[in-house]
Amino acid sequence: MKDARTAMIKMDSSLDDIRAVAIRFSESIKIINEGILSEQNLASLSQGITNFEKSSQSAAALGDDAGPLIAEARVAIKDARQAALEIKAAAQSANSAVQKVSSALDRVPETLASIETTVDKAGDAIDDLNSDEGALSAHVRRRHQRRREKLHPKSS
Repeated sequence: MKDARTAMIKMDSSLDDIRAVAIRFSESIKIINEGILSEQNLASLSQGITNFEKSSQSAAALGDDAGPLIAEARVAIKDARQAALEIKAAAQSANSAVQKVSSALDRVPETLASIETTVDKAGDAIDDLNSDEGALSAHVRRRHQRRREKLHPKSS
């Protein structure tokens, strides 16, 4: 019984370790999803690209007349400045998210090592339970033998 109790304690400990690893892994995934892949970051980058395309089209569409050319160039420059500011803001936001992800990724080797240790402990506990030498195995064999004897008594 002592071996079975020890094996069960190991199994409980292994399950606790698995839960802790799963929680840390979930937190890392949340940081990635809310950081780099956030709707706000993607929308800012998309808007910046759209403004850059508009300013490029404005510059290409300039005519031969110097007056309108200068006016349109000013609009294109203004659009380009706005696009640059938006791209800069998106880049800063992405940089912040990358720093958060980097922190989460730093914990990945520790998390994987913990998973490996937990799996090893669980395997050891299962081996203990399945062992023909274990107390649980002996108990199950005796119970099975008693049931067989009750169902099929020996006629002497």
